Amino acid sequence: MTTRRLALALIACLGALVAVTWAVVRPEAPEGPDLPALNDVVARLGEDRQALGQPGYSPPSLSGAPPYAVIGADGKTLVSTGPEAPANLAAALAARDTVIDLMDGDRVWGRVLFATGADAALAAEASRLRWAVTALAAVLGAVLLTLLWRIDRRVLRPFRQLDGFARQVAAGDLDAPLRRGRAQAFGAFTEAFDLMRQELAASRERERQADRAKKELVASLGHDMKTPVASIKAVAEVMAARSRDPKTAAQLTTITAKADQIDALATDLLEGALAELELLPVSAGEVSSRELARLVREADHLTWGDGIVLPDCLVLADPLRWAQTVGNIIANSYKYGRAPLRVSGRIDADRLEVVIADSGPGVPADELALVTGKFYRGAAGGGRDGAGLGLYLARHFMERMGGQLTCANANPGFAVSLRLRLA
Repeated sequence: MTTRRLALALIACLGALVAVTWAVVRPEAPEGPDLPALNDVVARLGEDRQALGQPGYSPPSLSGAPPYAVIGADGKTLVSTGPEAPANLAAALAARDTVIDLMDGDRVWGRVLFATGADAALAAEASRLRWAVTALAAVLGAVLLTLLWRIDRRVLRPFRQLDGFARQVAAGDLDAPLRRGRAQAFGAFTEAFDLMRQELAASRERERQADRAKKELVASLGHDMKTPVASIKAVAEVMAARSRDPKTAAQLTTITAKADQIDALATDLLEGALAELELLPVSAGEVSSRELARLVREADHLTWGDGIVLPDCLVLADPLRWAQTVGNIIANSYKYGRAPLRVSGRIDADRLEVVIADSGPGVPADELALVTGKFYRGAAGGGRDGAGLGLYLARHFMERMGGQLTCANANPGFAVSLRLRLA
């Protein structure tokens, strides 16, 4: 039962109690005394004046006359009809009884005290009882409602919040904190639940980071394995073509076949992580242009380049991602272009521009804007192996380093311009 329903039930019970009290306790307005009967009693007492107070005297009892007592002028009781009769004048006046003087001419020789005020007293008591029950019910209701409100605020409301919090956590929402009020009786309990939420969120973040690291590793391995494998394959093919020993040529052919298998496995790894390639971390720092030139020379393992010289400067770059970038570009030149490679560098405003150009047929003009797209392979791709990711990754890495990559047809060949910010 909710607090609101409990409060309504409490109010209904107290209201019923007040209604029953007012219905049962009904103060009846007392009727006036039977004056003829009272006068008859007074007349008879006047006649029996000498006998009043004498042993064996029996006071007159008339129908309709209430209990009474007779007192003398000195206040002493002369006769009484019973314990219901007033004891003295003061008691009669307090009870609002009827008092009639006994006269002897102009002299009052006694008074008759009729017990006519009992009904009025009873009616007054009944009225007071009604109002007392009503006031008690109001006070009790106020106290209980206040108590219910405090219980709801300090006990029930926090538990309702915990219920909603548990539903949010079950639905996977770990960002909304569980609010803790200063007046809650279970503040520490609530705080423990919020600590649990924070730990769950931290655990989820650690899991996400671990998954991200795994995908980064798979993507990086899958792609980076392809370049050295291609080099191994190319060298093996050249050595096999030049070899005059059939046994050596057969062994080199086996190396080429195994390189093809490794390349296929690397392609499978890469395709399994294609959706997460953008997660590869890039950390750009100050790097010397001499280091960049060295990495370009290492990427050109077939030595198609005609000398690589860059102007001395410091740029903002990530050496690992720079090596992958130039490795992808040079691998494309090996696959689609012809020797020699031309690598040049110059400082343009606040940028170092490095241009890598081959001597191949270039790219159709309508494909220039597409060659850096994910999975795009132009018409020149033919039946060559590839996933259409080399230039896409190169552009992605350059942009993450704060640089730019643009492609254009050279005369002759195809040229890729890499622009890095000066440090």
